[in-house]
Amino acid sequence: MRIGIITMHRVQNYGSALQAFALVEYLKKLGHNVEIIDYVFPNKYHLKCSMPSWKERLKLKSRELLRSLLLEFFLKRNQKFKSFRKEHMSLSAKRYCTISELHNYTFHYDIYITGSDQVWNENKIYDDNSFFCDFAPKGKKIISFGASVTTNTLTTEYKKRLENQLSRYSAIGVREISSVPLLRNMHLGNNVEILNTCDPTLLLDVSDYDKLAEQSKINISDDFILVHQLEYNFSAEPAISEIINSAKQHYGCGIILIDHMFKKLDAGDRKLCNLGPNEFVWLFKHAKAVVTSSFHGTMFSIIYRKSFVSVAPPKNHSDSRITDTLTGMGLNNRLVHNDGGKYEIDWDETYSADQEKLIHSYINKSKCFLKENI
Repeated sequence: MRIGIITMHRVQNYGSALQAFALVEYLKKLGHNVEIIDYVFPNKYHLKCSMPSWKERLKLKSRELLRSLLLEFFLKRNQKFKSFRKEHMSLSAKRYCTISELHNYTFHYDIYITGSDQVWNENKIYDDNSFFCDFAPKGKKIISFGASVTTNTLTTEYKKRLENQLSRYSAIGVREISSVPLLRNMHLGNNVEILNTCDPTLLLDVSDYDKLAEQSKINISDDFILVHQLEYNFSAEPAISEIINSAKQHYGCGIILIDHMFKKLDAGDRKLCNLGPNEFVWLFKHAKAVVTSSFHGTMFSIIYRKSFVSVAPPKNHSDSRITDTLTGMGLNNRLVHNDGGKYEIDWDETYSADQEKLIHSYINKSKCFLKENI
């Protein structure tokens, strides 16, 4: 079967790159001929939509100036992501830099898949319907796997748009369980399967990621606690700092902080910047423990069965990605909401038999969904 996947594979983000790699690799293992449709996201349209005001444009100019001053850093990072895409993603021969380029091309895949990441996040894609495979020829099969709406609430306007765009799908796999009732309440037809499916990174075995880690040039022999802190969807402070201190006291070693170039660290702590996906995987493999506010930081903590804590937004926050996933796998003991509560962490707690059963069930159910709908 010839399969075309559309996803956010070009975002300079570790999780975005690795989830795209994982879905391609898994489908190849099933014997399919797979390509990622090389649609550039974000492109000029998305950047223009995200910065409509003069203040936002001024911020962009400031970031561009900073990038020029730190040119060597960004070139190293960009090159690592570029090399990863070239070596580990089966990209289409043609690159589509605009919405019109994508829609004016005639495709010949047997099946079209909307892949994972925030492909259905209204605040990311704006009015671009490319991630709904609206460019696919009429009559062709379209499914999604691990697609993320990101929010657990929908505007009336976006709900109507989803109903319209998803009407061509024969099966819909979404990454957050909170999205399932939202979609099932739409008029998508009785024969459309809607299922909570795992993030694609969970489809592969540890041995698949070990091969990536082996390509990293990082060589650290000391024990360390890995910290992967993101701030663009919500603030993880002050909870994450409290949990980092708890981990340092328990393990008696310092942290390695991914990126955050300008953050001041305590003595004995380190930060690593200009990393690529291979280095990202290496750090998770070798960490004593992980503290993260990142969705894919959470996924790789689970893949390598690390002792970890994921910091999620307050319980009334609309971003439910981390909460939904950990709850579904029975890993609530690894979850902390940044809502000002007291955090008691048992760093010696291992994965229970019930948790292992839920993790394997979740992944196997997702694999069956793919096999049955291709």
